[in-house]
Amino acid sequence: MNDCIELYIHIPFCVRKCSYCDFLSIGNAEEMYADYKEALLREIRSSTALLEGRRISTVFFGGGTPTVWPAAFLTEVLSAVRSAAEVAEDAEISIEANPGTISEEKCSMLLEGGFNRISIGCQSMDNEQLRILGRIHTREMAEEAFRAARAAGFRNINMDLISAVPGQSLSSWRDTLERTADLEPEHISAYSLILEEGTPLYEQQEQFIFPSEDEEREMYEMTHDILAGRGYRQYEISNYAKPGRECRHNIGYWTGTEYLGLGIGAASLLGNRRLHSGTVAEQEDVPAGCGMQAETCSPLQDSLPGASGKTDGAGTVQASAASLVRQYIAAADPSSLRITEEVLSREDRMSEFMILGLRMTDGISREQFRERFAVLPEEVYGQALEKYTRLRLLEYAEDGSRLRLTREGISLSNQVLQEFM
Repeated sequence: MNDCIELYIHIPFCVRKCSYCDFLSIGNAEEMYADYKEALLREIRSSTALLEGRRISTVFFGGGTPTVWPAAFLTEVLSAVRSAAEVAEDAEISIEANPGTISEEKCSMLLEGGFNRISIGCQSMDNEQLRILGRIHTREMAEEAFRAARAAGFRNINMDLISAVPGQSLSSWRDTLERTADLEPEHISAYSLILEEGTPLYEQQEQFIFPSEDEEREMYEMTHDILAGRGYRQYEISNYAKPGRECRHNIGYWTGTEYLGLGIGAASLLGNRRLHSGTVAEQEDVPAGCGMQAETCSPLQDSLPGASGKTDGAGTVQASAASLVRQYIAAADPSSLRITEEVLSREDRMSEFMILGLRMTDGISREQFRERFAVLPEEVYGQALEKYTRLRLLEYAEDGSRLRLTREGISLSNQVLQEFM
């Protein structure tokens, strides 16, 4: 255990659920906002012992859509964190937002309250695609949200995008990329749509025409080429940043930094223990997870962005999620709901080191692997490493210090990473 730790804070509320969303979140629940905030403050206070002697290096408010809350609620929670533990002077403090839930005035209040990075869920610059995804905004609103954040003074802005959307063509994806890059955000997250069983879009998929696998692959290569031409470096499979603007919070996940999750559905990694809120883990229809939106992720959910709270078109799990939130609110000490879901073995930790580290374009450090586990990667995964280096899906840095995916390996990353599970 070192002195650095990351903090994730889950705000499980949205204006409404999107058609592809399986995160633990609920819409139209304004009556719960104040009570949830008070429960979250209780959990922060009761988690002081876990944070004693630790320095919080990053804080990430995810959801849901945290900015459905008043700015005063969000800054009050952040202030409580600062009172409960040491927050590094240069800490990256991020908040997720959706167009339609922020204004220049609100962004100014967030900035003054201590937030220094904002992640805007744009997803597409095509209004028809936004409609299919069930988004509450238009392209014009997404551009307006970005300009509001910039005018307020945010100098570290991420824009989330989704490819392989029904009806999306190569030209429309190019248009989304170029319009987004024209805004000049510091960071762009570009994910391929995953149809999650039980979501409305999954149930209605027969009504739509999706891009083919070849088109998806072309979209991926197009993303790299267009963004590279605009000065963005691909530093992770789905993430691109201007120099020095990589998301430090996510890099922490991918490099094994410990993190504490606060709020219903939030996950934690403390030492070799992975924890979840007990109210979530006990539900069969709402599997445990971190409840995060696209930009940040539960580190090992298919090694892709993930969260909790499978939903269905009939709203069954919407009701279950609301029930879980009520249980969290009612708890005198919400931190008591946090339970150990898994104790990670040495083999588990080696597997995670490889799977998460290889998501990054710089790959893994062989020396760091040796320092952590007293063996080199080749001594554990020699057969897989030999196979994929021979197939030119993995490669060593010129000095042999690092192991990374090749360009072709990135496009086949799920196949390669499966070998280390």
